[in-house]
Amino acid sequence: MRFYERLFPIAMLTCVGAGAWAFVQADAVSASHDFLAAALAMRLDERLRGRWWVIEDDAAEWAFIRGVG
Repeated sequence: MRFYERLFPIAMLTCVGAGAWAFVQADAVSASHDFLAAALAMRLDERLRGRWWVIEDDAAEWAFIRGVG
């Protein structure tokens, strides 16, 4: 998850932008799918950030196993 902090906001802005563009084009189904994807991604991000210690512990353990850390 090294690039997650940079790529997540870009992906969210892309989904919201695509939804807004579809809404302007009067394609309500596509717009709702894009906004739903953004909402689900925000929920997933909230759950991942709530468990950050699990991710960090696993990374440190694998680095130790590989002999890097």
